[in-house]
Amino acid sequence: MDGSDSSPRFAGGDDDAEADPVWKSRPASPAVTAGSQTGMAPESPAGTGTLGGHLKTFPFEENGRRIDVDTGPVFFNTHASPNFESLLDYLGIQTSEGGLGFGFSQGNRIFQWGSSLLKDVFFRPGAFCNLETWQTIFDIVRFKYLADDALASEVEDLGFLPSVRDYLAEESYSHSFCENYLVPLLSTLWKTNAAKCLPSFPVKSLVRFLHDHGILSTSGQTPEWYKIQGGAQELIKAMTREVPAHRIHLRARVVNIERGSTKGAFSLCTSDGQSHSFDHIIFAVDGEEVLDICGSLLDVQEADIISELRTSKTVGVLHSDPSLMPNDTQRWSACNYITNPCPGFKSSRPQACLTIWANDIHNIPSSTFGDVFITLNPFTPPHPRLVQGVWEYTSPELSASALNAQRELPTIQNIKGLSYCGSWTGCNFYEETVTNGLKVAVDHLGAELPFQLLDHQRQELVYTASAFASGAFSSLKNMVMRMVLRLVGFYICVGRILLRLLGLISVVRFAAGSSSHAKALKSA
Repeated sequence: MDGSDSSPRFAGGDDDAEADPVWKSRPASPAVTAGSQTGMAPESPAGTGTLGGHLKTFPFEENGRRIDVDTGPVFFNTHASPNFESLLDYLGIQTSEGGLGFGFSQGNRIFQWGSSLLKDVFFRPGAFCNLETWQTIFDIVRFKYLADDALASEVEDLGFLPSVRDYLAEESYSHSFCENYLVPLLSTLWKTNAAKCLPSFPVKSLVRFLHDHGILSTSGQTPEWYKIQGGAQELIKAMTREVPAHRIHLRARVVNIERGSTKGAFSLCTSDGQSHSFDHIIFAVDGEEVLDICGSLLDVQEADIISELRTSKTVGVLHSDPSLMPNDTQRWSACNYITNPCPGFKSSRPQACLTIWANDIHNIPSSTFGDVFITLNPFTPPHPRLVQGVWEYTSPELSASALNAQRELPTIQNIKGLSYCGSWTGCNFYEETVTNGLKVAVDHLGAELPFQLLDHQRQELVYTASAFASGAFSSLKNMVMRMVLRLVGFYICVGRILLRLLGLISVVRFAAGSSSHAKALKSA
């Protein structure tokens, strides 16, 4: 393992092994540590023997028939995934359009959302008779037109920006809007329970994120979602097609990394007792693992930044138990955010999980295989007889401190010949994972890509600084809609205040009447 071969050597295996192709690099001997405690990829710190990380496939069997099911469906939004789309085009991977509908369910309360807000309402029986539905729809429209105001803040430290909780309260958004729409939407996109992180998440970052994905578009055009034909295995095969087999080391846990005997060299020690020499190491593992593996190799600044990029464990279950789906089978969505209608007394947070309807996502025929579901972090386990696979992986913990750490990460990149990339350096999206990996390949290893790499961070700064100055949100239609929505919102607030005052007056009158009646009875 000397420095004469410039092909990358995969030493690990997380969801980010697919993010580090090097088509043409300077002479070097880089090691790509792409493993995690989930153990789903090459020469992994967990020591398991498969590539792909989150891109894992489980067999599902029913009545003697078998089909492979992706545990993490590869969906991407063309509006927000230019680099990922360019990569797929270069690799010759075929994609197909696939709608990404989502919904909220709590017992018999079901809210189903798709690509069109009007269709969601007009094709839902009884929707117009439900005041909660009207309130939610009004807030969705209001948020699309007015949320841009949050981008006007010039504060750089995200920790000092208003949180989503503060913003929604200040603007008098309904609880129904947050619970029935915003949380399910973000849980579907982030593949985690957004109710845990959303309240403290900076609203400016949220609005920018939703804009990037075209979700706040007021033009009537909805973002198009695509999926990989043939599933995740097609992507894994294409990504490793030109990587020599002897450069991929499986079932070799990375124990620690030390300075080598020569200047600029590192010794990578594996669980089988071997030590390998490299002059550059790329970490595509979680931040916690980076700290464990590197130890004293990192200085205080490096350790502080990486320690803020925390991850949390997610448990996934492949099953056929419909108890973790909405009660009404006619209103199942591709992704279903399910809350427990009967949470335990000791639960301080709402119990919720995300169930993906694999029949809809992967076009699996129900007549042949029955119902096929993937549930992330189920609040109650599916029936054991209906479970066909259980796995665990990590997802980034989204917070203001994590977003600030992501901004600071470039200051420690490649300072000592150590580079960092992967989903944990972003919001768990394929676009971020691919972009971060390719930036490391280009900036740190001198790779030349067969397509243009878009720098999202630079685009973000330009977009935020110039959006209002250019009048991007100031068309006549938008100005009129914003004025009308603010006026309606004002009257709704006034109406709420009047209703509360009337309720208070009624209580006072009732109390006074009861007191007079009691005195009359006493005097009698």
